[in-house]
Amino acid sequence: MPVIQAGVPVDLPKASNVPALTAEETQLTVSIQADGGVYVRDVRVADSDLRSFLAAIQSGEPDKQVIVRGDQRLQYGKVAEVLAILRDVGYTRMGLILEKAR
Repeated sequence: MPVIQAGVPVDLPKASNVPALTAEETQLTVSIQADGGVYVRDVRVADSDLRSFLAAIQSGEPDKQVIVRGDQRLQYGKVAEVLAILRDVGYTRMGLILEKAR
């Protein structure tokens, strides 16, 4: 998935030849910082509350595309865990964000 800017600081993985992507109203941004902290939009959500928090958003906004911004220092398991929760609560359109290599 291409580059997108959001309010939560995350050191994104880098790749070459990544097209630009602009934020849209139809997108839900989930950011995962290097320490494993998860933000939905710009709100930090405790791991114990993440499933119910996302389920509440999904029930009110079921057609959102989810953009996941995972810090490059994260263990793959944390990103996979968040993606699994998103899928479990009903999201079907998800993508990972990369930063364009310079």
